[in-house]
Amino acid sequence: MTNYGSQKSKERAKRLLEVLLDYPQLVVDDKVKKSLKVNPLNNSSGLFVLGTLKSLSELTKAGKYQERLTESHVQEAIAYLEKYLGILTRPKNQGSREWELTIKLWHSDKKKNLEQFEQECKRKDAEKKPQASKDPWVWVRKFIPSNFDLLDEKFFEDRGKGEARILRLSSATWSLVTQGNYIERDQQQDALALAEELAKYDGISLLLIRGEPGAGKTALMRWLAYQLYQERIVLQKKPHREDFYWIESLREFSKQIRNQHFYLIADDLFRDDSIVEELKTNEFQFPLTLISTTNFHDNKQEELRRGIHRIKHLDLELHQTEKERILHGICQQDPEAKARLDKMTSVESLHLMAASTMLVVMLQLSEGKEFDSIIADVIKRLPCEKDYPVYEVFGVICSFFQYGITTLPKVLPLCLPECSKKAVMNVVNNATKVELNGLLNTMSKDGFEGLTTIHELIAKTAITLRYTRSKKQTENLPYYPDSLEDYLTSIIKNLDPTKQDEKRWLFNALRRLALNGKLELVRQILTDYPEQIQSLEQKSKIYDYSYLAKMYEAADLPAKQKNILNKIISIEPENEWEWFYRLSVTEKHGSEEQKQEVICQTAVFLKDHPENTGIRTKYLVLVAECGTEDQKKEAIDQTMLWLEQNPEDMLVGLQYLELIKQYGNCKQKKEAINQTTIWLQNYPNHTLVRVQHLALIEEIGTTKQIQKAIVQTTDWLQKHPENSTVRLYYLVLVRKAIKDIVDIELIISNQWQWFNQQEELEQSLWIVFLSVLYVYAQPELIQRAVNIALCKYPNDREIQEFVYSYFQEYLDATDFSL
Repeated sequence: MTNYGSQKSKERAKRLLEVLLDYPQLVVDDKVKKSLKVNPLNNSSGLFVLGTLKSLSELTKAGKYQERLTESHVQEAIAYLEKYLGILTRPKNQGSREWELTIKLWHSDKKKNLEQFEQECKRKDAEKKPQASKDPWVWVRKFIPSNFDLLDEKFFEDRGKGEARILRLSSATWSLVTQGNYIERDQQQDALALAEELAKYDGISLLLIRGEPGAGKTALMRWLAYQLYQERIVLQKKPHREDFYWIESLREFSKQIRNQHFYLIADDLFRDDSIVEELKTNEFQFPLTLISTTNFHDNKQEELRRGIHRIKHLDLELHQTEKERILHGICQQDPEAKARLDKMTSVESLHLMAASTMLVVMLQLSEGKEFDSIIADVIKRLPCEKDYPVYEVFGVICSFFQYGITTLPKVLPLCLPECSKKAVMNVVNNATKVELNGLLNTMSKDGFEGLTTIHELIAKTAITLRYTRSKKQTENLPYYPDSLEDYLTSIIKNLDPTKQDEKRWLFNALRRLALNGKLELVRQILTDYPEQIQSLEQKSKIYDYSYLAKMYEAADLPAKQKNILNKIISIEPENEWEWFYRLSVTEKHGSEEQKQEVICQTAVFLKDHPENTGIRTKYLVLVAECGTEDQKKEAIDQTMLWLEQNPEDMLVGLQYLELIKQYGNCKQKKEAINQTTIWLQNYPNHTLVRVQHLALIEEIGTTKQIQKAIVQTTDWLQKHPENSTVRLYYLVLVRKAIKDIVDIELIISNQWQWFNQQEELEQSLWIVFLSVLYVYAQPELIQRAVNIALCKYPNDREIQEFVYSYFQEYLDATDFSL
């Protein structure tokens, strides 16, 4: 939830209230008058306001104020009056562009109302203070998975220490947010509204903050997490190796906190394979919203549609007015920056305002010169000594991080064979403390902890700079374009095949390069050094091969990739992670023979390791896809016995239901109905359990079970009207039992009202609803529904064919035409 008690929110709320109280006396533009109504209530104890956010925003610049509140600030002010002070009410499902606001006042006099406003704010603040010291997540903390952090008071206290001036290069540190140095962004209320909207869904949802490097994506994400953490559970994934169990661990966490919604923040989503790979194939849903960032060129959200229930995105745009406000905020926080700004010529100021990113704006202002010049001066001054090659080390780090690759400290000596290992490691040990302090960062990415610049923009600029060397002989030259190729060549020639971390890092780096536009370079390296690559492939384990397979896939070398995948499938796994990964590879790439062999091996493994739900679930997926009849029967029998001992494990249970639905006998399906009935009693908001329950009842349920399911789901949908998946299966069940339903007219009326309110829906929902109308509905309602369906989906061939097949007589009776 928003930090509604913040000082800025209070100031904006007071300003909005003041202009509304002054409305009769204000000189207001005619356009605002037409789109805004402000009337006293009948008893004179309040105001009724009807208008758009735009008209309210325009109103706030009337009177004594020179600048208006933005629309997002108006929205924030409304939220403060509504949720913090409790003096404003509005319709819950307000879908119109116009906002209806009812504001309760204390007095008829404006001055007394504003004084009372201040007193109420103080009273609310006083009520809030003792609660702030309490720990609301004591009961949650004991369930947090080991590879995640809970964002709580201690988390922010630990990360908020140290200096956080806005002009320091680490522009998105937690300390910026916690110490109040964060500059307000125009779109932050939009981000907050999207995050709160996604919290309503029962499945996994994604809020993606997109923008160019330096646009402030990470800072906004962390601001958002800071707003949410006081009243919501917010987690952050710890730096870790690729972990294919992260969804399973969060699924278990969700069960332990009784399916309460929570958030997970993750920077640079599409550069964390452990998150992306699992989301691509995820089949299980629980109430989690993932908040993440991505550059526009990395965005691959369409690949995640299968595993995510809802996806929303916010594209960051830095407009001129926002740049001006950012500069104003920077100058308020740093007098030295203001002094530099005041000394700038008009041409220099225009150049500054033309900067496309927030990071560039801050850097230019902090040094009073162009961003390129700042980086060039840094490079020129770096020590370049035989025993202390800072310049050379910085060049290696920039070469890799311009493509988002962290540099493993152990490979740095391999990149710089002309320098001693001792000299290079001396630089590494001082990297974030001395000469490169503020420019370098230690980061974990792709499972490797290494060195990066604090922003890709710095790395990209450093490598592409072409500047004229001055007469000072001590200044360093620019880095040369082919340096990356030289570094890779040197690594491949000198890398020890027994060094597992280093060779995994190399395979991952080549993959990253291929994905980021350096495909020809990667292919050239692989072609020029086949013996070295083959040597690195030797004595590899499944984990090593996982990096190799991804590298060959990115390099578009399917034959080599297939060879590696076959090795993965044929190797006996050494641990549970390898079992899970091998099952995933077999499911996607294995032959029928390989799949059946792995099914047999996994069945034996599960007898000795019955506790592993992740492997058991993946095993059931593979059995359902390509198991023999005997393997399916064995899997059903084994899982049924296992669920008797573990009746609450819905992760396995849901996949078991899929198997039962496709291949189970009548008795097993009836038992599955009883099992889902019990699960729904304990987890009434679990969408997939409810869907499976409805599907089984539709197939084999008794009349009594069907009627009971319809009544229960009708009530559930009233509380969760946004859940279209459950509604689809519900309508299918209604269609089947339509003649036996007592309240069928009421059901159809309620469904029609819901359909009529939706802007856009999946075609399957409309088709099922129309089929219900075909069986039982008034002709007038059919005509209206058919017209709306055809108008909303004029290019949808399937809907058109369905309509013309079943409702031709109604179309003939109307004047409707496409």
